[in-house]
Amino acid sequence: ATSTGAFIFLDPWSTGGLFLLFGVARVALRNTVLAAMAAFGLLPLLSGITGQPAPRILGFAALAAMILFAHRANLKEELLQND
Repeated sequence: ATSTGAFIFLDPWSTGGLFLLFGVARVALRNTVLAAMAAFGLLPLLSGITGQPAPRILGFAALAAMILFAHRANLKEELLQND
């Protein structure tokens, strides 16, 4: 949630893409935690597809890696519950 506020300030269009990715993932996965992590993980790919500059894509990739690493315990717990 904190990173989303920063995204809105720094890049509103990418934030819209993040919300779109989250919505699609939430419907597909039926799990909020996994959907949020999937959205952040896919954000660099979406940024590349939409023609964002390379430094921004690399920044999103670094941010996604940090977020996924910080939430690795949550991811593990959610993945084990969904088996």
